[in-house]
Amino acid sequence: MKLLVGNEIYKYANEAKAVTGMLNHLSTILSEQQLALVSLNVDGEEIDSDFYGFISEHLDSIQQVVANTVTLQEMRDETILSLEQYVERAVPLVEPLAGDFTKGGHHKAGMNLLSLLRHCSGC
Repeated sequence: MKLLVGNEIYKYANEAKAVTGMLNHLSTILSEQQLALVSLNVDGEEIDSDFYGFISEHLDSIQQVVANTVTLQEMRDETILSLEQYVERAVPLVEPLAGDFTKGGHHKAGMNLLSLLRHCSGC
């Protein structure tokens, strides 16, 4: 099977012992190039967790594994943007709750807090 990381291609045998070596090599490459792994595309199927399990399970038929990566800076920037967007949505919802708690409306505030938590779980 082939492992593609950026413009580089590495070849591995379709054997169980090669899976660990391939994933360790990938980890080394990511570290050296300061990249973060987003997912693996294994013969056209996006995998974002349990890489070892998926590859081991489909080892006999795998032709190509493509590492989808971002730079660590891109990952930081995306995380910061995501946090900013979350805060922009959450603050307007939290401010009235704080007022309810300070005014003594604990039951109403508690119900509103549960509603907020349900709403923000999708944020």
